[in-house]
Amino acid sequence: MNSPLFSQDSEYFRDKEEFIKLEHCKDKGDACNSQMKLMNGNLLLARKLIEKKEYTRALQEIKQAYNSTYQIKPEQCQKCAQLFRDTIMGTLKQITTDLKKMTSGLFARKMYRFDLQQAEILLRELEENKS
Repeated sequence: MNSPLFSQDSEYFRDKEEFIKLEHCKDKGDACNSQMKLMNGNLLLARKLIEKKEYTRALQEIKQAYNSTYQIKPEQCQKCAQLFRDTIMGTLKQITTDLKKMTSGLFARKMYRFDLQQAEILLRELEENKS
């Protein structure tokens, strides 16, 4: 399956759909609803920026979404917060992979090398903070 973040059609992602959804929660998501709205808003904006090839700004939105997961404080919500972080990291890894493909090979686009560097730096930064 291709990255839903890069899909031009609405097969994988719809603007009105949340990127991260809460499937089951004993507390009905009370502790994380505001953070989920924030994350979903950041990730939706990131998707739109990627469609416009504004990767650096999209990476900033992804970083904000990731950082917002640390605002989820209740102990019983930490597994969900980690799942949200893993989902966002997966998105960032997919962007990095796609940028690598775009900047290498016969039809490489040099103009995206800076974006690739920024994506790799952010990926390393978030992975280091995870430990």
